[in-house]
Amino acid sequence: MKIILWKTDKNIVAVTYPAPGLDLHEVAKKSVSRGKPYYIADSAVLPDFTFRDAWELDSNATPDGYGEQE
Repeated sequence: MKIILWKTDKNIVAVTYPAPGLDLHEVAKKSVSRGKPYYIADSAVLPDFTFRDAWELDSNATPDGYGEQE
């Protein structure tokens, strides 16, 4: 399953699981804060949820887009 990863205003990695059949980029644009980068990935890349607050996004990775949510 494809997911959307992004950082919140509190610098926490957020995971959005779009409903099947929806366009990932449209969901991301509406879910992610304006100007914040988002990344589309396979859910298999997620590490163990035990240490979820320690997750980080690769700052060298090219974002798949930017949020538009106000």
